Amino acid sequence: MVEELKLKSGKDVWICGGAEVAQQLIANNQIDIYHLAIIPVLLGNGTRLFGTTDKKIDLEMIRTKIYNSIIEVVYSRRKI
Repeated sequence: MVEELKLKSGKDVWICGGAEVAQQLIANNQIDIYHLAIIPVLLGNGTRLFGTTDKKIDLEMIRTKIYNSIIEVVYSRRKI
């Protein structure tokens, strides 16, 4: 479905979802830009952000932004 959307004319495709959605897209190498929000809360336990993968994905930081004590970090997939 994502590949079909990317072939159509228009702007970028924006997908919001949880870890399961992200994991499927990562597995198929379909994410070009990652927007990660760091919210300053320390948890005693938690779940991995993107689950596990057998691939290494190199990222390059594009920018950061701070608002309301939240840090947004934007990365692009490094094209090697």
